[in-house]
Amino acid sequence: MGQIGTRLQAMMRQAVDDGRIITVEAEDRLAGPEAESRRVYKQELCYDCGTPIVTGTINGRARYACPRCQPEWAG
Repeated sequence: MGQIGTRLQAMMRQAVDDGRIITVEAEDRLAGPEAESRRVYKQELCYDCGTPIVTGTINGRARYACPRCQPEWAG
């Protein structure tokens, strides 16, 4: 599955406990509004680098990725 998949699995398990999905690793990730914690999800530009986000589907589910920060997921 690789490093990204392993990290995402851990984040998704934490999301069940938190009651919302936040795929960033930060101690205070629940402190701010949910929309401000998104890096690429439902965004037009990447929060970190400003590159336009690419969208698509995986098994019928929406996916969002930054081609610069997440090239392995953007293609």
